[in-house]
Amino acid sequence: MPLMPPRPARALLLTLALAACNRQPAPPAPTPTASASSTSSHATAQATQSTTTGHAVKESTDAYEFSYAWPAAADALPALRAQLAADEAKTRATLIHDAAQGQQEAAKDKYPFHPYAHWQEWQVVTDLPDWLSLSSLVGTDSGGAHPNYAYAAILWDRRANQQRQALDLFTARAALAGAIHADFCKALDAQRARKRGGQASLGGDSGFDACIDPLAQTLILGSRNHKTFDRIGFLIAPYEAGPYAEGSYEVTLPVTPAVLAAVKPEWRGLLLRGRRRGRVRAAAFTSFSASPRLRVPNGSRGDAETRRRKEYIAQRRRGAEIFYLRASAPLRETIFASFLLRCFRLFRKRQLQS
Repeated sequence: MPLMPPRPARALLLTLALAACNRQPAPPAPTPTASASSTSSHATAQATQSTTTGHAVKESTDAYEFSYAWPAAADALPALRAQLAADEAKTRATLIHDAAQGQQEAAKDKYPFHPYAHWQEWQVVTDLPDWLSLSSLVGTDSGGAHPNYAYAAILWDRRANQQRQALDLFTARAALAGAIHADFCKALDAQRARKRGGQASLGGDSGFDACIDPLAQTLILGSRNHKTFDRIGFLIAPYEAGPYAEGSYEVTLPVTPAVLAAVKPEWRGLLLRGRRRGRVRAAAFTSFSASPRLRVPNGSRGDAETRRRKEYIAQRRRGAEIFYLRASAPLRETIFASFLLRCFRLFRKRQLQS
C-alpha cells in the first residue's frame, strides 16, 4: 500500500481546496454563448506508459475530467495492454461526446454546466505464474446529485493469452450460488449491522435488509499462497446492498470443499481450499466525490432547507475526504490536481466578472 500523508494533513488539504472554491459569492449563471464556447479552452493532459511503471493518463478541460490507469503487470502483456488501451479510447470518446451534449443542453436551457468526469484505475488483485487478476473502481460524474461509482474485473489467462470470466471456471451458476449463498449472506449482514449501529432489521425480504445475489456483483479471485486461487471476493457497489450513504461493500470468502465441488474438473487444480477465516471488508468511502462541486437539490426555503443544505454539504465533503484517503498515490495526485485546477478557474472567472 502506498504511503500516505498523516490524516490531519490530508484533511487540511481537502478543506483548503474546498474553501478556495467557496471564497467568492456565486457568479451569475453563464450565458449560452459562454457555456458553449468553453469546450476548447484550458485543456491539460499528462500520460505515461511503459512496461516497468504501467500506464496512466490524466486529462482535464472545462468540459470533462478523464483519468485511466493500469499497473505494470498488465502493461507487460501485449494482448491485455491492447484491450485496456481500446477500452480507454472508447471510454474517453464516450465521455467527450456526452460532455459536449451536456454543454449544449445547459446552454440551451440556461443553467450552469458542471464538467463531466470519468476516473478508472486498474489494480492487481492476484498475480500468479499463469494468471493475472485485476479489479477496478470506476467513478463517473455526469452532473447529477452526486458522482457514482461501480466495479469492474479482469481475469487474464496467460497461457491462453485471453481474458476469462470467473464464472466460466464453475460447472454452473446455480452450483456456485448454492455453495456460497449462506456464508455470503451471513457476512454481508454482519457488515450491514456494523454500519447501521446494530439497529438494522436484517434477514428480511424487502429493501436493503434482504440478502442480494452474490453472483450479480463483481466477482474477483484472490490468493494467499501466490500459487493458486484460494478465496473469492465480491465487490458490491452502492445501492446494491444498502443506500448510497453506506458506500460499497466487499465480501471475501474462502474456497471451501463445497466451492471446489462446483469447479469444472479441468480447473480444479487452479483453486485450492482456503482457510476458513473469510472476512468482510467494506470500502471505506461513502461517496465518490472527487470534485469540490457541492450541489444541493432544490427544496423549500427556510430553516429546514438550510439545515438540509448544511448536512448535504458536510456529507459530500466527508465522502470526498474518505475517497481521497482510499485512493492510490497516482489517483490522489489526479484528484488533488483536479481540485486546484477547478478552484483556480472558478476564482479567475469570478475575478473577471467582478
